[in-house]
Amino acid sequence: MKLKRFSESFFYVIFFIWYTSEILLSTDLEEIINGVLVNRLEIQNPDLNMFMSGLILVLLMIEIVFLHKYTSAQIIFIAVISIPIMLGTINSDNRMMMSFLLFVLAAKNADLEFVINLAFKISLVCIPLVIGLCLAGFLPDVTLYRHELLRHSFGFSHPNQLGMRIFQFVGCFMYTKRHISRKLVYYILPILGAWFVYRYPNSQTSYIGIILLIFLMFTCTLIEKYGIGKRFFSNGLVYGAIIANAGSIILSNMNINKYSFLVRLNNMLSHRFTLCRSIIRYYGITMWGQKVLTIVKDRRFVGVIHRFYLDNSYVGIVLRYGVVVFAIFSCMYIFVIKYYEGTGDLRLASILFAYSIYGIMENGIFSVANNIFLISFSAYLFSQSEQRSLKVMNHRIRITI
Repeated sequence: MKLKRFSESFFYVIFFIWYTSEILLSTDLEEIINGVLVNRLEIQNPDLNMFMSGLILVLLMIEIVFLHKYTSAQIIFIAVISIPIMLGTINSDNRMMMSFLLFVLAAKNADLEFVINLAFKISLVCIPLVIGLCLAGFLPDVTLYRHELLRHSFGFSHPNQLGMRIFQFVGCFMYTKRHISRKLVYYILPILGAWFVYRYPNSQTSYIGIILLIFLMFTCTLIEKYGIGKRFFSNGLVYGAIIANAGSIILSNMNINKYSFLVRLNNMLSHRFTLCRSIIRYYGITMWGQKVLTIVKDRRFVGVIHRFYLDNSYVGIVLRYGVVVFAIFSCMYIFVIKYYEGTGDLRLASILFAYSIYGIMENGIFSVANNIFLISFSAYLFSQSEQRSLKVMNHRIRITI
């Protein structure tokens, strides 16, 4: 019991260090700190981001290897998932999926409610801090035009990065404060967040995502209050996530110009499917993953450069990590939505669904930094392995008797 409590507290410390640095060091603040390390401490070629990544990796491995106890069924279950992800990570030279797996394993003894609340509080401090440093002139404001509208990053690397941070902040708020969901005040912050995202970074995906979150949470409130429509709503979440996933892959492999309604859909989504089709045709899809670059030299013509856009999470997974990892992640994502719907946590299932829609337009829903709710996979993974262990034990008992 003492080991479990220490393991839980240790994970919270890891999470606090990681998530705080993830927000702050994704800005030019990293370059400022690196400059201080060079000029004041005379440290040659410092890379604070790499140092923090290495530190978090070491801490996560200590948590997973030394502070957890596993059953044989859990070890087998973890190995079945881990080996393909490790192969995909090596082949793709991309660490996002491996980071996701490590955080899920490390969160074995963690309280999900506490983790999400911690993420909410860190965001509440760090996001205004970055914006304040930008307005004070310490961090640059990356500005882009969308037609006649000027978009702002307010210290973050890109306006869409700011939009994603606000979207995640709103998701954490609406989950942790769900006990006041029947009060008007519950919706004020999300509505202000939607307005801010539309007005300044003008991140369309984040804006639509926040509106979707408001609708989903309001629907959950009605279902809790009146006790009707739960099965229909729950099925909609599961089937909607499946359609978002499978639809992205199918439409990105189709010549959608043959169908006028698909052309209109593609235009509404900023040409996501046709852009993904271009990169799929260039690289192809493999079983175990490959390294994917978005700026490449032509294989036949000297001096010709290709620039690809990979902003769909599902296509990103299948291209970089291969069919096997894509199948594992996709099945787990759907099963986790069903798992939390079955345990009565309809709001968490709804937020995971919202992220599945978000993944159509933005790459990285499999990144814990972009989707903190992926940590919820931990409870599902270990509960499933426990159930399999119990089934094996019951089977052996019946045979003995």
